[in-house]
Amino acid sequence: MNTRYALMLTAALSGLASGCGEAIEDFINSEHQGDFILGKVRGIAFNIALRDVDVCLLDDQDQRTGCTQSDAGGEFVLHSLAMQSQHRVHMATSGYWPLIGMINTKRSVEGQPIWEPAMLDNFVVDLQARRVDETFTEGTGLLYFELQEPDGDEWKGAADRQLSSEKLGEPYYFNDSNWLEKGRKSTASKGSAIFVNVQPGWYPIKLPPGCMPHWGFDLNEQGLLPTYVAAGTVTELNIRCR
Repeated sequence: MNTRYALMLTAALSGLASGCGEAIEDFINSEHQGDFILGKVRGIAFNIALRDVDVCLLDDQDQRTGCTQSDAGGEFVLHSLAMQSQHRVHMATSGYWPLIGMINTKRSVEGQPIWEPAMLDNFVVDLQARRVDETFTEGTGLLYFELQEPDGDEWKGAADRQLSSEKLGEPYYFNDSNWLEKGRKSTASKGSAIFVNVQPGWYPIKLPPGCMPHWGFDLNEQGLLPTYVAAGTVTELNIRCR
């Protein structure tokens, strides 16, 4: 492994709880070729690490491949990937909505090296959805965004931002208490937004001015963010704005 990457990963590990997982540390202490994705998955309701989550890449035919499982600390590693490649990562476990992350290994390796996806508990999705719509349309998915802005050396929710997509219409925005609010027209202090009842497929999303995907795919030639949605699944995207 490149020495610079190893130093970055060692520094990142200092912020993780010790004794809870070993997948990332074991990877750092081994030798692998190509890029990689390091992750630590948690449940969004109680902010607890999730073990035995099935973590797979999706190929061009939307089939799962290169699968692994999260360990006792919620940690997992997908390695030996093509250099500077983009992937859809599918995650599934009982009691939570399956999640898809749109990952760019160039950003994951050279930037913040550990991805921390949060899976939505089934009961949380149900409670939130009833604030804006009584039911989900069968065979559709959710598209969740978390927009952040600098706060010193840290990142906080980016307020007063708007997302748009000609094919999806307007999203629902979360209020300051992080509950969906049907009448909101922009992000609140948490910076969260969601499109609901999305038909499966690929969608171009227009990001607010000054915002770029942190883990997601590169923008296309039109400056839009290519985003994939699957049935019965949450696609999660982290956006950073300056």
